[in-house]
Amino acid sequence: MHENFPDEASQGFSFEEFFDQYWRFREWFCGVSRSFVGTEFRTLVRVRLEVLNDMAAAGAKDSAAVEAQMKSSHWASPAIIKEAKDFTFIPQVGATVTSAMYGRCHVLEVETRVCNTRLLRFVMATGIREIQCRKIWHVVRAYHRCALLSVPSESIAETAGRCCEMLLRRQQGVRSRWISL
Repeated sequence: MHENFPDEASQGFSFEEFFDQYWRFREWFCGVSRSFVGTEFRTLVRVRLEVLNDMAAAGAKDSAAVEAQMKSSHWASPAIIKEAKDFTFIPQVGATVTSAMYGRCHVLEVETRVCNTRLLRFVMATGIREIQCRKIWHVVRAYHRCALLSVPSESIAETAGRCCEMLLRRQQGVRSRWISL
């Protein structure tokens, strides 16, 4: 049992209090999103590109077709952008990228979404004192509960089993080679 269990865990709360905490949580997350670590929570969905060279129109016979192709823009998957080596790559609007299909392209628009897995890791790694000071305890607890409910029960049971096994080994004086608390 946890000796210093937070007071908030045993207190009741109204819908209005939860609603206020939810908006504080959103403001906190928006502030973090605008900071230098904000891109860590975002995943690139698609990019609107404008072709800068005539590699895409290599089969075109006349110059009018080449010009039309160069002026066209299209939405592209992050999979065709050569610079996108990992899931954290998000190009800036106005940047030049290389497309596997179209060659050099100019970025016109970027569409991203929040990656809930990375957001949950950030929230769970945030200290309890900060959560209490921001007065977002109930929202964080509800968010954590929703995240756990979206995981298959076999995964939760397996994780709980591994944690219990690790605690038993620690109690017996055997250090786990994977997890250390």
